[in-house]
Amino acid sequence: MAQTKAATRTRKKAASGEDPHFLDTVERLKAMADPLRIRFILELLNGPSTVKEVAERLGVPPTRLYYHVKILERHGLIEVANRRMVSGIEERTYRAASEDWTVPPTLAVSALYESGALRALFDVVRSEIEVAVQSRPDLPMDAPGSPIAGMGLTELELTPEDLREVMEKFEEVLMKFAVGKKRRADAEPFHFFYALYPVPTSPSPDERP
Repeated sequence: MAQTKAATRTRKKAASGEDPHFLDTVERLKAMADPLRIRFILELLNGPSTVKEVAERLGVPPTRLYYHVKILERHGLIEVANRRMVSGIEERTYRAASEDWTVPPTLAVSALYESGALRALFDVVRSEIEVAVQSRPDLPMDAPGSPIAGMGLTELELTPEDLREVMEKFEEVLMKFAVGKKRRADAEPFHFFYALYPVPTSPSPDERP
């Protein structure tokens, strides 16, 4: 696999003692492999919150979240930021354990499929796009404030060297516009999803089940 600057930075983080929070096992991927759990973590990236606060923003009852919170906490994906007593009951405020989740390049790609993480991520992306479209359904994509700024599926011809160059340039764009701890007042947050993969070929007759 072509090495990228992102992979180099990840190794440097690990070497320096910074934990990039690798999703490095099938178990951790399974812990993330639920649309509601992914949405919960995304909400915590905006700042520490209680389960009730997140539940209100997601439009679900808090009781539906507690099971998922236990799974996320058990696998180190979220952590307790604060505790306080409310009417004799402990209320916990949670935060995301990291802003940078990384699937290490050494992990077998089959783990993404077998864990259900791939399906869960697609479910989250689809549901977020559907909600965005429903909010402003009549705007074209090139209009200011459009719920979808761009979408497409294309095919590239890449040598291994080309692939390395594409990934390095793409990483530069991501790092330039990545959300920081201090958000710019004139900037709107966007979710950006992409996948780069070889075009699958149909199996030969002898390989078909």
